[in-house]
Amino acid sequence: YQRRVHGVPIMAYSIWNKDLDSKTILKYPKIYSEVQSGKDFTPLVFILWMLDSIWYSLVVYFVPNWIMDNTTRRDSLDHGMWMVSFTSFSAVHIVMHMRLALITQTWNIPTTIIFILSTLTYFIFALGYTNVKPGLFQTGPMYSA
Repeated sequence: YQRRVHGVPIMAYSIWNKDLDSKTILKYPKIYSEVQSGKDFTPLVFILWMLDSIWYSLVVYFVPNWIMDNTTRRDSLDHGMWMVSFTSFSAVHIVMHMRLALITQTWNIPTTIIFILSTLTYFIFALGYTNVKPGLFQTGPMYSA
């Protein structure tokens, strides 16, 4: 599930996000000499990407926890860790797709379809999963004395 929902858009980005067509690349091979030499992806760039990911992870963890900390549902119960973790995971999904959409330079039909299908798959799964009644798949007692 994780590979299909989160991994496939990243793979689509790496496959179909091309600045130039193959004819131009073959005609002017020096265009990618900087990329092959490794000047674009330095240790500093890697550290900045890691710091960026830590920032995003802190935001998607602490913001839902902070928002849902003292709130209650209609039946006067708190939301619990399940709701907070589901909200955090949804935020991870949305932030990952938004971040990937911002860095995508070439939008084409396969990339667009995969982005849309990935997002729809997540929300359809979430809709179905959140409507499963507790204990539906449980055949015996969860805890024994």
